[in-house]
Amino acid sequence: MATPNERPVGWAHTERFCTSRKSSSSNGVGFHVFENRASTRTQGSARPARSRSIGTHFGVPPDMIAGALSDYVPSNNRSQLKDTGRNQLVLDAYNANPTSMAAALENFAKLPGAKPKLAILGDMLELGGASRAEHTAIAALVDRLGLQALLVGKEFMQAVGDARCHADAIALAAVLKADPPTGKVILVKGSRGIKLETVVGML
Repeated sequence: MATPNERPVGWAHTERFCTSRKSSSSNGVGFHVFENRASTRTQGSARPARSRSIGTHFGVPPDMIAGALSDYVPSNNRSQLKDTGRNQLVLDAYNANPTSMAAALENFAKLPGAKPKLAILGDMLELGGASRAEHTAIAALVDRLGLQALLVGKEFMQAVGDARCHADAIALAAVLKADPPTGKVILVKGSRGIKLETVVGML
């Protein structure tokens, strides 16, 4: 059973697979797989939870699941953690949709620590007629969470259109070059087509 600081994650709520909110940090998320401790190098619980559920379904021993979660090093800008020497980054710039963007922001806002947080968010592409409303909703969530943000892409420009918005990654790069962030924890998330990975070198 989960302790007061833990919540069950995964499909089988009666099994002990918990994430402790107190253990979440810019270095990753801590889990228990039954009695086996796993510390991931990712942010958020969705991917580890799915991995654990699949492993359990196919009869993989809990200690092997925990070991695999601990050993996994994300890359390709998918929930990748990076320390640039100036800032700590959470890179998730491979894809984005309203559900994953909201989850990433909520998890990011809960990270403990004194360092200020900055969310660099790129457009969520291919949303069709829902795009304006979804981008407006994400901007509103940023405001509710009290996060500083830079919004990148024409969809955010059309939906929000305030001083936080920048037309593309090139325009964002110019802003970062003129006023480089330092000493922050930075979430970088957006659809692959926005090319936010091109500004990582300036962070």
